[in-house]
Amino acid sequence: MSNVLYRCHEDAASNVTKSDQDSSENKVLADSCRHFVARIAYDFEKLSHSHDAGYFSELWNIFVRDRIKDIAGVIVSSPQSLKGRLGIAYLASLAACGGEQTLRLCLDAVIPSLISIIDNNLKEDDENRDEEKMSTVVYGLSALFSSCRLSMEQIQKEGINIHPHPLEFYANTVLEALCHIIERSPQGEMGELEIAAIQALESLLLSTPGSILSKSEEDNTEYVKSVIKSLSQMLMSEPSYIKGKDSKWKTACARFLGSVVGKGLQGVQVESDHNRQTLLECDSEIVSYVQNHLFPFVLESSKKVTNKTNNTDTQCQRSDWTVLTYACEVDQDYAVGTIVSQLYKELVSSIQCAMNADEQIDFDAMVTTAQAISHILKTGGPEATIVFHGFSQKEEDGVDVLHILTHNPKPQPENGDEMSSLLLPEMRARYRCQADNAIKISQSILPHMLPVFRKHVPDVTVKHVLSRVSQVIPPLSDWDGVELCTLLPVLSIILANDTEFLYQNHLQKTLIQIVPDLLDYALNKEASVASRSAAASCSFSIISKYQEDINTCVGLNLMRSNISPHIVKNIESLSTGEVNSYQQNDLVDALNLAAMIASASSQRGGVSARTADEIARFLALLSCEGAATSPSLGVDNPLDCNSDIYKDKSVEILVSAAAALGSIFHGKTSNPFAKQRLAHITVPIILSSRLIGGSELSGTDLGSLSCASYILNSVQLKAFDQDKLSKLSARLIVGLDKVIHVYVSKATNGSMLGLLEELLSLLLTTILKLYYEYPNEVSACIVSIPIHLKNFSHFAQFRETTNPLTYSL
Repeated sequence: MSNVLYRCHEDAASNVTKSDQDSSENKVLADSCRHFVARIAYDFEKLSHSHDAGYFSELWNIFVRDRIKDIAGVIVSSPQSLKGRLGIAYLASLAACGGEQTLRLCLDAVIPSLISIIDNNLKEDDENRDEEKMSTVVYGLSALFSSCRLSMEQIQKEGINIHPHPLEFYANTVLEALCHIIERSPQGEMGELEIAAIQALESLLLSTPGSILSKSEEDNTEYVKSVIKSLSQMLMSEPSYIKGKDSKWKTACARFLGSVVGKGLQGVQVESDHNRQTLLECDSEIVSYVQNHLFPFVLESSKKVTNKTNNTDTQCQRSDWTVLTYACEVDQDYAVGTIVSQLYKELVSSIQCAMNADEQIDFDAMVTTAQAISHILKTGGPEATIVFHGFSQKEEDGVDVLHILTHNPKPQPENGDEMSSLLLPEMRARYRCQADNAIKISQSILPHMLPVFRKHVPDVTVKHVLSRVSQVIPPLSDWDGVELCTLLPVLSIILANDTEFLYQNHLQKTLIQIVPDLLDYALNKEASVASRSAAASCSFSIISKYQEDINTCVGLNLMRSNISPHIVKNIESLSTGEVNSYQQNDLVDALNLAAMIASASSQRGGVSARTADEIARFLALLSCEGAATSPSLGVDNPLDCNSDIYKDKSVEILVSAAAALGSIFHGKTSNPFAKQRLAHITVPIILSSRLIGGSELSGTDLGSLSCASYILNSVQLKAFDQDKLSKLSARLIVGLDKVIHVYVSKATNGSMLGLLEELLSLLLTTILKLYYEYPNEVSACIVSIPIHLKNFSHFAQFRETTNPLTYSL
């Protein structure tokens, strides 16, 4: 077993380093081998102390001792080779298993030899040094020290104290060598060796008790303090970004300083066994430097505005934010609480100043602080999020971000909606300006704060958000609109993450009661796009998850009372010809909300699935035939868009209906057969619509082609029988030829050309998918249909405005 696992790990890990092909699978396999080996080694060592010690001791000798002996020989002879690097990784996994005997054997087998390699190379001239070999050795030492820390933590959790410490005879020698490597390197010329040395120094300081490092004949602690101060001055001279050729060096330095800050802040509070404390916690000079200089400087730097504050490059990170993140990772107790609370208070203060500002608002400073705390909440460990949410549970006012964003510092007179008609124009304008500024502040802060509401949200926060939304929707004043702009996005995140607290009976009833108002708000053009989208998202979650009665469908009631009347009203208004783009967009929004209700009902299943079926059928009829009715949805009178009174508006209606139908199929669902069910309802409608012909493209032609493309792109093709697939393929190929002909000839107006360009990309994608999975059927359709090849050749001149998929076709 030992031989097989070692060979398996070697093959998998070597394939990760050689090629990107299947690298993720190989990485998982290599990691699994190391974890499995560590578990076996730990169990054999524990069982070797049992009543049957002799048997299990022999197993441990075979599985652990003999393997370590073989690996050590490879590592010492050629550490920089592939086998040497893989051996270090395998040995580090054994050292981290949690067994004292295994840990000591791993360290004693290789660390003395690795130290000798470093010492011999440091004695050489710069030109004769083997930098690659030294870098690998230093990385190996870093891995072994980290493994020692993990094992010691596990051993101490079991209540076992071991003496002497496994690193007692090596730590000072390694520390002296690492500091020498770092100090001899000229600034600005940090290579792989210096990066490895910084990482190894961090690992050593986090793994070794400070009492050991203080015992050396030479005061190695002065080396450490010197390195801390020099790196602080170099990295934190001004807010810098970790990007480019020196990104690895800056990341290593930021991680090192983050560990210094985390442990230094912890050392201020911790009162434990000094024999276990690291040098960063127990050295009064280091703790004082962190508390009085380094941490305040980094904290202040993290709030400074730079030219790249709003940088969208996800690979670009600020060094000061990275330091604070690693400080939180190192200490998930005092340090994370101190850092998050300091930034949180600064954020609240900046929001309050902005809310009270009568003149220009400093958005940059406020957003920078929000970005800093957002970065820490994402990557600073789970405790950072818990600390953040802890502020919402405090009773005193002025500490909760949501409260600050929704609290009017200059309130209007009571009964604001009734009084507004009596206010003087200047007063009314001032109140509206306050609300507009509050919305701008909320929209600048929320994108950075919303991710924190995905987990660890306290019940009191959930209850408060739902309570306030239910009270201010529909909005009756300007400030009600401000509250909804802030609270609806938060509520949408909470609802989407299956918050168990909301499944209580009375809260479910509250959710069902506010859905009609949420849908009306989503159709309200005066509200912001973000809050309308959040209202629609809330409605989706409520319909799909939070209905208590399994025998009723809230979606069906909502269609009848809220959505269908909007659809009927707007289509009828289009027939008069007295319609603007504002009203036309209202129809598109209503169709999209109908599709949203269908998706939510389909996801819920049961009786709600029939509602999804009916909405999909209605949208398919409207887009493919131009006429539809659905008494069950509240559309009692036929909607016929084929009449001449609709003129050119018919095309927009039908294409919008097709896009809404496509969104139903495009959405994710937990039921793998839901899309197939809807496809079997809508495909016959597509195939029963009239065949494409004549010199012009009608609205029903575009609608049926769009519907077919959306469905075939979203549903597995094996779900269709051969006959339907052939008919759909033939219809799409004829349609593509016709669309290209009309597009090339430009025998239509500007708005129609835009629709044709979108449809061309959709058709090309669908036909290529069909050809990829069923090449014979598609080829047969192409051969049997008289396609105008000149259309395709003429189409080449328009290639810059079309999808590159044209060439593949």
